[in-house]
Amino acid sequence: MDITWRHKGPWPAWVLSSLIAIYWTLAFNQPLWSWLSHSRGEGGVFGWFSLAMFLLLVSAFQLLLSLVALPGLFKPITALVTIAASSVAFFMHSYHIVVDINMVRNVFETDHREALSLFHPMLVVWVLLLGVLPAWLMMKVPVAWGRGKTMILRYLGRVGASLAVLAMVLGMGYQDFSSLFRNHKEIRFYATPTNFVYYTVRYLQGTEDASRPVKPVAGQIALGSSWRADSNPVLVFIAGETARFDAFELNGYARPTNPELKTIDDLRNFGLMISCGTDTAHSLPCMFSFKGREQFDVSEARFEENVLDVFHRLGLTVLWRDNSTGCKHLCDRVSLETREDFGDKEHCSVTGCFDEVLLNGLDKTLAKATKGAVVVLHTIGSHGPAYHERYPASHERFRPVCQTNQLQDCDRQAIRNAYDNTIVYTDHFIASVIAHLQSNYPERPVAVLYVSDHGESLGENGLYLHGLPYFMAPDEQKQVPFFLWYSEAFAAWRGLNDHCWNNVPSPLTHDYLSHTLLGLLDIQADVMRKEWNLLANCQTTTAHP
Repeated sequence: MDITWRHKGPWPAWVLSSLIAIYWTLAFNQPLWSWLSHSRGEGGVFGWFSLAMFLLLVSAFQLLLSLVALPGLFKPITALVTIAASSVAFFMHSYHIVVDINMVRNVFETDHREALSLFHPMLVVWVLLLGVLPAWLMMKVPVAWGRGKTMILRYLGRVGASLAVLAMVLGMGYQDFSSLFRNHKEIRFYATPTNFVYYTVRYLQGTEDASRPVKPVAGQIALGSSWRADSNPVLVFIAGETARFDAFELNGYARPTNPELKTIDDLRNFGLMISCGTDTAHSLPCMFSFKGREQFDVSEARFEENVLDVFHRLGLTVLWRDNSTGCKHLCDRVSLETREDFGDKEHCSVTGCFDEVLLNGLDKTLAKATKGAVVVLHTIGSHGPAYHERYPASHERFRPVCQTNQLQDCDRQAIRNAYDNTIVYTDHFIASVIAHLQSNYPERPVAVLYVSDHGESLGENGLYLHGLPYFMAPDEQKQVPFFLWYSEAFAAWRGLNDHCWNNVPSPLTHDYLSHTLLGLLDIQADVMRKEWNLLANCQTTTAHP
């Protein structure tokens, strides 16, 4: 197909880059226009500001395109960015998400099963019509680059002109723009494609130093006086996925989502906990870090000891069993088992496994532990958007359910039904872990702790899924449940009584977890903060190295 008949000879580079900038602004930024409309309101200066914002985006994109407007570089880059932007725009439009570095990290660190759960035929349509077709047209257009000095002068002229236009637009709307950027820093998460390009570069920069040594965080560590040669306790940490606090019957939800847990008399419910982040890639490492949310840096966390490293250094058996999207470098220095190691045909399909597979073969590890064991069961839990794929049919208590990953195509009640069924299954899984330890290790000190990494939006205020920047995220994405169960043998070994749980603050945060894990297993460490150890009243002072 020859598309050059409308223009005699090659196109000037500035013409093509201008058309691409206009196309990007119009095709990929509907979420930005919606956000502007919501944040500023209709009427008044909004009409002028919409035009000014349009000119600002076009001139900013034009400047960026001018910087790469060189032969052999311009077309491939713009084509790839256009195709990628079409898929980003699809997810932003469908789920009302935004793009920041945590969202980019999730993309790079996901697995094929999670990616499959997000696939929808409409994604193909968006990518073909808004991405591939325009990219193909860009590749076909002949461009007049010039040669030698002429090419250099044209390049500098394009960059200079783009800078001048951008400065003029900013100057014309300075008052409005300065107020917007000062009060709404989140605007940078909406402008596509600069959002994912910028944060992808930032993410990749952080992966260049992967060979850095791990920094010891805990200096002095020792076993407390509860430990004896034959203690051999077991702590199972169930890392929940996307379970929101208000979906649990035990937390006051009107629906019967906890038919099994509510029958366990010695289950301790700590009530509301506030998550460290709104996505797994950030929140999960933060849960096992000794730093609080305010000091936590996910890019640095992989190069610092976490609480699992402390257990490992003390000679405990430490195992991470993963039925989700990986351990996010938490298990780099301890044992790891994945679905490929323990999955079975009954509980698994191409889109993943039900969480009960995490119990397959667990006894082999516990049988080998002679000093004590810490096992993390990383569940797929309530991970969306295909909630209906996260539980067996036998646990579908609420109907009808949304049976597509395009949540905006379902009514709110069907979405909620599917999500609540995942909580019913989570209830069953937690109860199954407790029952398994009770029946198989009646004399051994055993404990089970459950906490979710973050919550989930189910259509409230038009939002779906999770992963919004923390300062923007609603409570539904940050409020999670926290349960603890331990056997009588564990209570006797550790000396636990009601006094241990006096003055537990509310709400709790993920900041408490690593310090409480040390306290639960009576481990002394100079990195432990007493105010974040829920068992501080039970903490012993005598230590065994």
